[in-house]
Amino acid sequence: MRTKRNEDSKLLILNGMEIKRIREIRGLSRERLSEISGLHINSIGAIERGERDVSCISQTYIFASLGCKAIHVMPEYDQIILHEGAGDFVRRDVFSLRDAQIIAFIGDMLRLRRKALGLDLSLVAEKAGIHLNTLWNIEKGLVISTGANLHRLYLALNLEWISASKEGIRF
Repeated sequence: MRTKRNEDSKLLILNGMEIKRIREIRGLSRERLSEISGLHINSIGAIERGERDVSCISQTYIFASLGCKAIHVMPEYDQIILHEGAGDFVRRDVFSLRDAQIIAFIGDMLRLRRKALGLDLSLVAEKAGIHLNTLWNIEKGLVISTGANLHRLYLALNLEWISASKEGIRF
C-alpha cells in the first residue's frame, strides 16, 4: 500500500542522493558544503542519506551553495540543474536574503501559480496531501515548509521547472 509517509521516504532518499551527486560533481566535501551553506555537517549527512527532511530555507541554502540554476520537478524527486562555466558557482546573492524573504518568495510563487490555474486552495491541499491550513500558511509566508510538502505542492500545481533569480522565483 502506498502512503504519503512511504512516498516521502522515497523522495527524501532520492533528493538526498541528488544533493550528494551534485556536491561530488562540484568537488565539495560535506564539510565544505556545511561551511558554505551554514548547515551543520551532521545535517548535510542526514539529508544526503534521506534520514531527514529539509526546510525550504535549508534547501535554498544548499541549492545556492551548489550553484543551482533551476530545479526540474519530477514525480519521484527534484533534479538539480547547475550553473555552468568556470569560476565561483555559489549563488551568493541568496545568502543576503533574510529567511522571511525566502519563505515569502516561495509562498507568493505557489499562490500566484494556484490562482493562474484557477484552482481552489482546498483542491490543491487535497491533491498535495497537506492540510488546508498548512497550505494557507505556506502561501501567506507564515510557516517554514518542508521539502517534501513543497515537492507535493509543485506536483499538485503542475510545476515542472523552478528557477530563481534576483527578481524572484520563476516557473
